[in-house]
Amino acid sequence: MSFELDEVTLAAMTQEARQCFLDEDAPNYLQILENEIKQGCQQADFTQILRASHSLKGGAGIADIHSVRALAHYLEDVIDVIQKQPNCDDQRGWKLLEWTVNEVALLLYQARTIQVVTADPKLLNALADFVTSPSEQGEQLNQTESLTPSTVAPTVENHQSIDPQAQVQLRIPLERLESMTNHVEELLVTRERLRSRQQQLAQVTRKIRQISRQLEPIQDQIQTFYNQLAINPISVSSATNQDFDALEMDRYTELHSSLQTFQELMLQFQENYADLTLINQDFSDNLDTVDTNLDSLYTQVTESRLVPFEVVAKRFFPQIQSLNRRYDKLVDFSIEGEDTLIDQLLLEQLQTPLTHLINNAFDHGIESPSERLVHQKSAQAKILLKASIKNHQLEIILSDDGRGIDLYKVYQRAKNKQLISPKVTFDQLSQKAILDLIFQPNFSTVETVGELSGRGVGLDIVRSKLQKLRGKIEVTNEPGQGTKFILTIPLNLSFISLFLVQWQHHLFAIPTASVLETIPSSEIVWLKAECPTVKWRDQSIPVHDLSCLLSTQNNSKHSNKSQVGLVLESSSTPIMVMVDNLISEEQLIVKPFDDTVFVPNYLVGCTILGGGEIVPVILPQAFTVSFPVKPVAETSNHASAKAKKYGTILIAEDSVATRRLLERILEQMGFNVIACRDGQEALEKLQFHQEGIDLIISDIEMPKVNGFELLEKVRSHPHWAHIPVVMATSRTGQRHRQQGMELGANAYLGKPILPKVLLNTIKPLIRVE
Repeated sequence: MSFELDEVTLAAMTQEARQCFLDEDAPNYLQILENEIKQGCQQADFTQILRASHSLKGGAGIADIHSVRALAHYLEDVIDVIQKQPNCDDQRGWKLLEWTVNEVALLLYQARTIQVVTADPKLLNALADFVTSPSEQGEQLNQTESLTPSTVAPTVENHQSIDPQAQVQLRIPLERLESMTNHVEELLVTRERLRSRQQQLAQVTRKIRQISRQLEPIQDQIQTFYNQLAINPISVSSATNQDFDALEMDRYTELHSSLQTFQELMLQFQENYADLTLINQDFSDNLDTVDTNLDSLYTQVTESRLVPFEVVAKRFFPQIQSLNRRYDKLVDFSIEGEDTLIDQLLLEQLQTPLTHLINNAFDHGIESPSERLVHQKSAQAKILLKASIKNHQLEIILSDDGRGIDLYKVYQRAKNKQLISPKVTFDQLSQKAILDLIFQPNFSTVETVGELSGRGVGLDIVRSKLQKLRGKIEVTNEPGQGTKFILTIPLNLSFISLFLVQWQHHLFAIPTASVLETIPSSEIVWLKAECPTVKWRDQSIPVHDLSCLLSTQNNSKHSNKSQVGLVLESSSTPIMVMVDNLISEEQLIVKPFDDTVFVPNYLVGCTILGGGEIVPVILPQAFTVSFPVKPVAETSNHASAKAKKYGTILIAEDSVATRRLLERILEQMGFNVIACRDGQEALEKLQFHQEGIDLIISDIEMPKVNGFELLEKVRSHPHWAHIPVVMATSRTGQRHRQQGMELGANAYLGKPILPKVLLNTIKPLIRVE
């Protein structure tokens, strides 16, 4: 047996170790170094710095990141020199430590996309000069004997004496805090179930009380009848009692016994009812106490997870300083909204996207000082990071006053990469459509690859991260003046007030704060019928059908059962939706969906009612809506002509990027496009549109119903069997291709899909008049 590993296996193992180091170990070591450096020379824990540096050096060696390993080694050397000084006041040494830690942070970021990263030569020279200067070392050695305990690295006791408040403080791992929050939330769900049971108990108690009151007259009648029997007993012949007359001994029949038993049972019934009332009252009182304590506990646990935005934002100051030194630029970095409280878990997930955006702004947007002066700008550029909370959403804005984005350059690059059709001119694309191209995978306008850019992965990563957080990113651009990136992320809605509404046999929950007003249908003032609008607070607002907003297949008009209009906050303007009924308003726990399940952005999670029902929670602010305007005749006729000329194509594709690319290409050519996330949704759309589909383009590997299953169902359906189907997939092997053709595919395309190849493929399959 050979114990040698081939080079490919070794390379794979090294890459795995590298990724593990970058994702798990390095951030912890870097955090320790940053925290201790900020304490200053007098208060920093040198032992912690040395341990973190040593661990960082070992991990970087295993991960094959030699420049980080070298800098970590220098960190140990610099600390060693500083500790040998009688007074910890060497500004030069401490500044070198700050510079080195900032450079390590930058290299760790670059190492995620660059295999070989290089440290700043200026820093390396400065470090080498500091740790090897003979005169400085001699002076330090001469002063070694004069060291006092106060010059040694501070101990835990020293920290406590310096900062008494460090004793009401306790560091809890975020994972443990998350676990605690989950347990408290489960208790809140259980409490709601108990509250539901208590309400049922109270209802039963009230019912028993009603029954008891109805029985009281009957009980009185029976008592009267029993007394009458005692006065006028029924003659009873009994051999035992023949020697006594009626005055000497009472005679009782079975009727007497039955009446007496009934009275005793009634007495027990009343006593048990009294006990049940006391139990119900005690149950209710205890639940009130649990409510108070549990709500307080949840508030405290939740607030303990909240940290100021400054916690993550201030990490970028060293990054900008390092970039300024390294690339000879003058950038002033500032933050606004630093006191905005945000869940720490969310902030940690935003660090990578924000790092990419800041590097992108520095490298692409900010000009050199000389170039800025030529364009009559200040030599010092500005990058601003701003955070705020709006409508249950976190909004982060990153803006710079650089050169802005060259839209035509983006357009040319997109044409070269075949992201848009060669026939599409620059003037035919809106600014938003062009700016959206910069988020495409492997897209970059830089011709040469550098340490900060040129690989086309930064903005693609940003959008992917935000999509996982159910967020979105928008770009505004002013050529020559700067660029603004706007990130919007729904907050972690956990325990909030929710409206429960019923719509077409469905139950939904909407945050109470998102509902501006509830209006009975009889009080709604309708303004237009063909383009539904209503009057609300002296303004006209659109009325949207929930089936359209929720992307359901039921596109029917407003139900006759709609009793209530809800005025909601959306992403742009207040809107109204009609619902059948407003059930209740309750304080409930919202649980997020699992990341493995694809759900629309407007679904922030679900809540569990006391009876066990699971209800989806809708965030109206995630709806992308506009005021419904009736199109002008020319535009309408033009669109109808195109639809009649080119027809309708249904796309089944689970990749968002590929689906959007196909949509853009086909819509630009004049096709109507129906985009579906998977085969199951495609089948639903086919069922709804019946024979209105002219062509199907389908991926193979999709959740729920895959492409082969979709193709098989299409070919076996009497109304769909004639529809041409094109398979578009990365599975281009002969086996998959043969399977597709045997099932009835008309064509088979491999990914990545080139626009020209796509159009040439579908041209003979769809009838063009």
